[in-house]
Amino acid sequence: MLVFTIQVTFLLLLGLLIGVFVGWLLKGFAVNSRKREAALAAERLERSLADTRKALNDCEGKLRTKHVKAHAQTVHAEQPASTPLPQEIAEELPEQIVEPPKFLDAPQGKPDDLKQIRGVGKKLEKTLNGLGIYHFHQVAAFTPQHVAWVDEHLRFRGRIEREGWIEQARILAAGGDTEFSTRYQRD
Repeated sequence: MLVFTIQVTFLLLLGLLIGVFVGWLLKGFAVNSRKREAALAAERLERSLADTRKALNDCEGKLRTKHVKAHAQTVHAEQPASTPLPQEIAEELPEQIVEPPKFLDAPQGKPDDLKQIRGVGKKLEKTLNGLGIYHFHQVAAFTPQHVAWVDEHLRFRGRIEREGWIEQARILAAGGDTEFSTRYQRD
């Protein structure tokens, strides 16, 4: 009976070892198959991403081409046939730009806070004050010659028109508020 018990115990341990070995193999296959599936999914995603990037680049190229063509047509349509300026105007332009406009030597009363105009910061306000510009009504009264001179002097070509200084200054000079000045006053 002892031999029988030893044989049964041996067979049970052998079965247990075989079961553990088979389980280990199956687990390895399952992990490897998940890794393969993940690798395949990553590869599909990379291909999809590459296709999307290619399509995006194609669209951007087409848009750039259309934009350049449209811009070229607009510029060509806006440009008059090359006619020279009349002599009187050509002679007046340099003087108007070079000759400084007549601004104030000192503020009339308390100077306005020019920083309420979008695009004017502390440094630019000091520069404008140094040029004799202290009040909203002065900026609101800018003529094209003033704009050209200030643009040239401050080296901010087109900034006055681009940021709408004159329109903002008209509203502020009349005692109104602009969207920017309202935000500025809250800060």
